[in-house]
Amino acid sequence: WIGTESQAAPLTLKRGAFVTMSVTLCPATLHLSTAVVTSVSEPSITNVQEAGVDEGGLVKRSGDHLVILRRGRLYTVRVGDDSLRRAYATNAFAPGLKVDGDWYDEMLVAHGRVIVIGYSYERGGTEIGLFRVDGDGRLTFEDTYHLRSWDYYSSRNYAARLIDSTLVFYTPGALPSDWREGAPAMRRWSSDTAARAFVPTANPTQVYRVRGARPHVTEWASHAVTTCTITARPLRCTSRVVIGGASRSFYVSRRAVYVWMSAAKENRNSGVDSRLVRFPLDSGAPSAIRTSGLPVDQFSFAEQADGTLFAVVSATARGDGMWAAERGASTFGLLRVDARSFGAGRAITPPERTRPITVSSPGTAINRFVGDRLLLSTVDYRHLETGAVTVVPLNGGTISLFSLPHPVDRIEALGRSALLVGTRAPNRRHTLSAAALGLTTASLGREPALGGTTFLAQTAESEDRSHAFFFRATSDSTGTLALPIWTTASDTSPWTGQLQFFDVHSRTLSAVGALTSLPSEVAQCVASCVDWYGNSRPIFLGTRLLGLLGDEIVEGMRHDGRVVVRRRITFADPPQPEPR
Repeated sequence: WIGTESQAAPLTLKRGAFVTMSVTLCPATLHLSTAVVTSVSEPSITNVQEAGVDEGGLVKRSGDHLVILRRGRLYTVRVGDDSLRRAYATNAFAPGLKVDGDWYDEMLVAHGRVIVIGYSYERGGTEIGLFRVDGDGRLTFEDTYHLRSWDYYSSRNYAARLIDSTLVFYTPGALPSDWREGAPAMRRWSSDTAARAFVPTANPTQVYRVRGARPHVTEWASHAVTTCTITARPLRCTSRVVIGGASRSFYVSRRAVYVWMSAAKENRNSGVDSRLVRFPLDSGAPSAIRTSGLPVDQFSFAEQADGTLFAVVSATARGDGMWAAERGASTFGLLRVDARSFGAGRAITPPERTRPITVSSPGTAINRFVGDRLLLSTVDYRHLETGAVTVVPLNGGTISLFSLPHPVDRIEALGRSALLVGTRAPNRRHTLSAAALGLTTASLGREPALGGTTFLAQTAESEDRSHAFFFRATSDSTGTLALPIWTTASDTSPWTGQLQFFDVHSRTLSAVGALTSLPSEVAQCVASCVDWYGNSRPIFLGTRLLGLLGDEIVEGMRHDGRVVVRRRITFADPPQPEPR
């Protein structure tokens, strides 16, 4: 009850909310002077890079339901009250919208809304679809908007972030010769979209060019950071734009969006003329600093609590646009940038701010910041029998190089420790019968050390995107993790997947069973019929263990210490009949 003695009223709290209040104690009297009700968001079921910064994915939670984006369709599955049943399904795009050449890749859920992000070659831009989701899981289409942009696709990064009520996009675009035709702009879709003009989301005073940069049409681009308030109707979005090199990589913290840009030819020849631009999320003006090299992907960044930014750079990196992050690299450095160093982009970071990092051999880089350490590995896909990882302390301590009995395709955090995952094989064109999936833990205490290695014979990881992994901790040194795999049993059927579970005890892994989907025909597909972002995800709901495996949600349970299938549902639409 909140209020005075004569005007007391019951305070109704939603599940997942808490009350903070100041209390004054006097003789025989208790006065409640203030009360604030704060909504607490549900625990994320997505393996995100930054706590509090949600990333667009394939499956999200909305109250008692899972929301799934699959092949151009949206589905809801009720999981509340220990249930598992399909609730609703609808197209992931506006009624009447022509979707030839459209790709619907990821979504976010917040404030009773589902936000679907895609790219339309037909309409030439990033597509934002908005749907209402109610307590029964019913989905109702609201609006579709188009942001004028290049294709945002990245083999590693995600298009959108959600911070509280703010939707954040980074979109590259052509260098505009005419502001009205090339500026970042948005339009609201209708059945007569052709009659609706794009409305600029930035005015000329919100367009910047870094000092000293000399743009060339084939090597330079406009880099726009667009923020939208998802609770506003119509959707309100504003952009800030920086003109810079077309090679790019971006990272989003809770305070800023960092975009690293470089002209590809200049970067290949010298690795010098790059710019790191900081877009504050409080709508302030962007600032920049001149740097050397380019990061590999979004995991090459880590912002500290005091605003200091650490970044892994390479003179031969190309950023994370499309499949650029998969290119090989040989030289690396750890750059430290103080927040006060950002300015007009003319100042060059001093060489002493970049610490050289030695790797075992050139190759495709895999990197991750875990706590106060950077872990970096390179993969040479011609030699997949062994690997190595370099551990770099951010405080300037000793760099450690460890050999591994398998290559590294994935680095993840296990609380204060780390997990290194990779498939060992005799050669690049390996078959599963000759492969083995290796998982090694790494202790990141005062003296870093490798833990034990677990191998699964005739097995490989089936997805390497970050969202295909999840770890649920029960303490600093224990928990359960899961990731999708291929085995010789599932290799014969392209529509069968497996989700392997492991228990973690003091950095020792034990395989405790798998959830497997049933072989089935391909479900109905109306758009976006290639799984560019994968199709399998582990889902931890409290103590429940579930997995998205293609067109199924499979739930597991513990039985004699093992994870076994408890039940399953097929949520997707039935296959279309063969035409006569």
